[in-house]
Amino acid sequence: MTDSYRKHRKEVHQEGSFVFDFDSEEIIEEFTYWFIITNKFPYDAITQTHHMLAPKRFFGTPKEMNDNERVELEDIKEQLVERYDGLWENLGHKRSVPAHFHIHLFEWKHCDDNPIL
Repeated sequence: MTDSYRKHRKEVHQEGSFVFDFDSEEIIEEFTYWFIITNKFPYDAITQTHHMLAPKRFFGTPKEMNDNERVELEDIKEQLVERYDGLWENLGHKRSVPAHFHIHLFEWKHCDDNPIL
C-alpha cells in the first residue's frame, strides 16, 4: 500500500465523509449515468491498466441503483469485454470508501503473453 493511499484512507476515515469530485478525476469515457475514470491508486504490481467505473450519482450499494443506472451498467459491462481482462467489485465493508460504489476495470500485466497470475 503506497504512502499516498494510506494518507487518503486516513483522511477519508477521519473526516467521516467522502465527496467524489469527478471534475478532478481523469475521465476516460462518460456515459449517461456512469464514468470510466483513472484510478489514483492503481494495483500496478499486478495490472498494466487499472480504471474505475463509477456512477455519476453517489450511492454505496448496488441495491441503491435506480433502474436506468442498472440497465446502463449492464450495457457498459457488455462493451468492456474487449477492453479489459476483468471487473472487480469490492464488497462494501472492504472498500476504502464504503459509501462509494465503484467497479475496478483492469488488464493484467503479461509476461510472454501469459498473465502473471
